[in-house]
Amino acid sequence: MKNIKYILYSLLAVFFLFTACDETEDFQYDLHETTAADIDSIILKTNHIMLLLDGVSELELDLSLIQFGIQIDSKGDTIEVEHDLVKTNLPDGAIKYYYQYVGQEPVEFDTENYVGDVDTNEEKVYLFARVFGQETAKHEVLLKKFEIDEALRTEKTIPVIFHIFEPASLLPTDFTFTEEHIQDKLDQANLAFQRLTNTSPNGFDTKIKFVAAKYDNKGAPLAVPGMNIIQMSTDTAEEEHADMFNLPMGGNGLYPKVNMTPYITEKGAMWDHTKFFNVWVIAVKQSYAYDQYNFMPRHILTGHNDGTLAGVYPALTEVDEGAPIEYGALDIGGFIPRKDFINQEFAQIAGEWLGLLDNYRIGPFPPSSDLDYCDDTFTFNWTLYKNKLYKVDVVSGFEYKSTNIMDLESLCTTLTYEQGKRVLHAINYCPTRMCWKSVED
Repeated sequence: MKNIKYILYSLLAVFFLFTACDETEDFQYDLHETTAADIDSIILKTNHIMLLLDGVSELELDLSLIQFGIQIDSKGDTIEVEHDLVKTNLPDGAIKYYYQYVGQEPVEFDTENYVGDVDTNEEKVYLFARVFGQETAKHEVLLKKFEIDEALRTEKTIPVIFHIFEPASLLPTDFTFTEEHIQDKLDQANLAFQRLTNTSPNGFDTKIKFVAAKYDNKGAPLAVPGMNIIQMSTDTAEEEHADMFNLPMGGNGLYPKVNMTPYITEKGAMWDHTKFFNVWVIAVKQSYAYDQYNFMPRHILTGHNDGTLAGVYPALTEVDEGAPIEYGALDIGGFIPRKDFINQEFAQIAGEWLGLLDNYRIGPFPPSSDLDYCDDTFTFNWTLYKNKLYKVDVVSGFEYKSTNIMDLESLCTTLTYEQGKRVLHAINYCPTRMCWKSVED
């Protein structure tokens, strides 16, 4: 009986609540307008320490208004607490944003996004805010001029073929690749390479588009665009991997010398590199070392090895334009362990194929270390931030939200300007990265 009464009272309360709302449609919340006396501290943060002056890149400013207070905790102790005040409760004109060059007067601007002056020759700018006249600390931001050879940044389409090695027998719980899965991979990469998903302070549009290959190596239509399914034999896993890596039975220790070229050639999975970006998705045992799958560019046209692609392994081999190239599988494409490919962003795979290095460091490192040869990227400590979206740059100590395609555990939505220049150099001057030339307009 008590439960019935409770339900009836509840329904009655809801009824009165809704009818009350109907009768007071013009009701306005009486929010307290924030005054200067309410604000105990103001803090301004930016989402980067560098801004690309291309007229598009935006630096985001995050202003916090903090009020301190006293409260009694559960133990009866008096503690100081703080909470953020709502900026919209301030009167118009209370917040003002400024930029300032060294030795010059501050200049006011209107929004929380700073684009910068594309014509300035200044190398740094200081950003700050004033609230009721109270001033924040000044943030130093480095400025990078946008200077690119637009002849290299033409629209290019890369046909991608995923050679997927299926285990001899798939379990019901095993992941099965579909056309939708492959397309999602390519779409995600295109969002990053064409800078379609964010306005990063130093993001770059390479104008590169990845598409699923429609035809096989002989020109026949593919059953599923972008996919070449290869059924592995009924050999035991050990025998299959021994064949795959061209090793004696039992392998060669934890870090075997990888040579998959004979195996994938035998399986018909070595497709013409002048027409396809080859990616081999293999059911490899976890014990095989990841660094064996490095597939950065290995050849460059004579006269273009100018250091833009510094750091690639092994060192680039110069070849004359049109000259034949002796190559193996790792020279023209890349291997991805099946279990990694399921979750790994394709933008990272494509980035490595086009000469980008990872943005992390394992173990001790000098503060000035520039491991990826791009001065506009952050480098984070693998041990501390491997699986965290928010990371800390090892050089500046700046905390940032990871969006770069060469970070681990990242949104993977951004290439930086310097990364973009490396990518354009590779795609225009590395002969095994020119499959875009096979695409008809």
